[in-house]
Amino acid sequence: MDQYIINIIPRIIQAGEKINKKEFIVDKKWVKYGDLNYETYRFKRNSIVLVGRNGIVEERNWELLPPDNLYISKDGTGLMFKQAVAFGALLFMLIESKDSFPLVLYDEQRIPNGDVINHIKKSLEKAQKEKELNSRNSTEAFVPRSEKKINTFLTRSGMLQIKRDYYSFTLIDGEAFINYKTAADGKYEIINDTLYNWIKVKKGKVVDFEQH
Repeated sequence: MDQYIINIIPRIIQAGEKINKKEFIVDKKWVKYGDLNYETYRFKRNSIVLVGRNGIVEERNWELLPPDNLYISKDGTGLMFKQAVAFGALLFMLIESKDSFPLVLYDEQRIPNGDVINHIKKSLEKAQKEKELNSRNSTEAFVPRSEKKINTFLTRSGMLQIKRDYYSFTLIDGEAFINYKTAADGKYEIINDTLYNWIKVKKGKVVDFEQH
């Protein structure tokens, strides 16, 4: 396993999302990182996982166990993984043993070149940006007049103006609200702000942004 990944195991576990639903991993082709034999995993909804190695495939069973364990078995014997998390296009977990050796699987469709290290670095950078944004308790916004459909613009004014109508805009713990209601999805460009150029909102949460 790459030493870089071993060194950042705590950060990946902290930033990742627990795999507590099958939807996280089923019906995808996962490739084992660092395996020269091209080992693949296809988790099915019927609790069967197809494990392939250089084109030779065998059926095993898999099961999610609380709080964050993944169990893969064959004929009553198997491996128990702990702290299983989804991180970007990766599945990351630790073998439940004294040494806690990591297993890293990547979604080949999202990382076709297999550059897992670069993907981890970008995902950690994005997670850090979100953390920094969430650390701001609140901010305010202002939208200049326009006859077209407009996105919001952040400033320090504390008001949001759309065609001369004023609304309050707040950003609390990474969630965006307009007039105390969840902000619509979209990219919100920023003016008169010393920190950000724009933010992007999805399902009411800030999922990306750009700093000056």
